[in-house]
Amino acid sequence: MLESKVARVASKKCSVEEVTALKQEVDRWVTEVTTADAVRATSSSAQSSSLTRSHIQSSALYLSSLLLKAILANHEAFSDASKAARHAEANLKLKIDGLELEKGRLESELHK
Repeated sequence: MLESKVARVASKKCSVEEVTALKQEVDRWVTEVTTADAVRATSSSAQSSSLTRSHIQSSALYLSSLLLKAILANHEAFSDASKAARHAEANLKLKIDGLELEKGRLESELHK
């Protein structure tokens, strides 16, 4: 269920809120499974060397959590870069306007 939600979010455009909520859900699940596995491991006298289904699932969901974290970090970096680009564009437009005014002033002085 969670794996399919992660696959859907990773493959289509989703809101930051959707990705954040899913990451929290996955993190909560991984924490619960990890805690339950730790309790089982300490209460079990014979440790099995093979991975259980919950180990495989928690590993997959842990990787899914990392993927969602990377998606959110990428969004934040893109957002910051977009803001910086808009700011730089506004500053350059102001410079162009100032230079056009100066050019007009110099041309009018030249024609006097």
